[in-house]
Amino acid sequence: MSSSASILPLYPQPKKQADHNTKLREYLKTVNRHKIVKLRAKKTKSGYTFLLEYFKNNQRVREYLKIYYSGLKENARIDNDNLKLALRIRDRHEIKFHEDKYNFQLYDKKQDILLIKYIEGIISQLTRKDSPWMNTLKHLKKYTPAGFSIGRVDRAYCEGFKNYLLKHPDIKSRNTAHVYFSVLKATLNRAIREQIIYINPAQQIQISKQETRRDFLTIEEIKKLKDTPCMSEQTKRAFLFSCFTGLRFSDIKKITWENIQDGYINYQQQKTKGMERMKLSKNALEIIESQKRGRKVHAGKVFNVVTANCSNDHIRRWARDAGINKKITWHCGRHTFATLCLSAGNDIYTVSKLLGHKDVKVTQIYARLIDSKKDEAIDRLPTI
Repeated sequence: MSSSASILPLYPQPKKQADHNTKLREYLKTVNRHKIVKLRAKKTKSGYTFLLEYFKNNQRVREYLKIYYSGLKENARIDNDNLKLALRIRDRHEIKFHEDKYNFQLYDKKQDILLIKYIEGIISQLTRKDSPWMNTLKHLKKYTPAGFSIGRVDRAYCEGFKNYLLKHPDIKSRNTAHVYFSVLKATLNRAIREQIIYINPAQQIQISKQETRRDFLTIEEIKKLKDTPCMSEQTKRAFLFSCFTGLRFSDIKKITWENIQDGYINYQQQKTKGMERMKLSKNALEIIESQKRGRKVHAGKVFNVVTANCSNDHIRRWARDAGINKKITWHCGRHTFATLCLSAGNDIYTVSKLLGHKDVKVTQIYARLIDSKKDEAIDRLPTI
């Protein structure tokens, strides 16, 4: 659906000219969103004149279209026709801009591509096949088995998919539904950038996230695990290493002896692709020394762990044998590291850097887990 096909009349005429100026300005702001070539309206004595504005070779370029807009009630039909014409010219300039920049021709019927085919194309370009994209694709196929073209996706379609996700029996968590709906939003935003559609009908639709329970281990519980045998010694050492470094399972599985030098670990996060350098604590170094015994140093991976699901089974049995009544998984090691750092008095910004978070708001979740810090805050209040 092109932007010129959905123009709403600007009438009935506002009583005040200032109100009319604001309404036209807000309308142009909406249709210019995500556009390189902007349609502008310059005030004149007799109304407005339309012009195109864009940057070329770092220079601002303005092209007057010699198309006018009176703003008078009796000229409403002519004004709207002129506005449609100006938008069509703007759209042709936008297409031409991309064709010249990337040396390709836009397919005239690009909006006819099926949404699921478009997502399959995105997935084929991912360096790793993320399960949220794959799972969202699976549910979109169930939601519209006959297929649905991307140009026909509207607010009603998006609202329907939201309700489908919230009611589907296989989707147990509201947060999972939030992730899948976010994938649809990301897909439509990409289609806007590629000039396939002009607005994102899902933009104002939300599936709010619920705060989930995040189990973590206290230092006493870590000591219990250390003293309790585990059916996989490699899983035991790797999990304790996660508790003292905050590394995810995907990162622990990849680190090699070359990543560990002079008491530091240098690695690239699998999830964010960010490069990290961290000093290893005494506890973490003890685990590394244990791994060195009987192994060829500086060759191969540090930990010989199997799949995450199999390791989680080992960890659950191990925690049960240690008398820990918590739902412990691999990611609890990361939660444990974060809460240990905050409990030790480290500021939240430093902990955020240690975890490799891009936004400190993510780290603030862990601060709410530590009841002892709240108690200490009360104890520090002055007495009369």
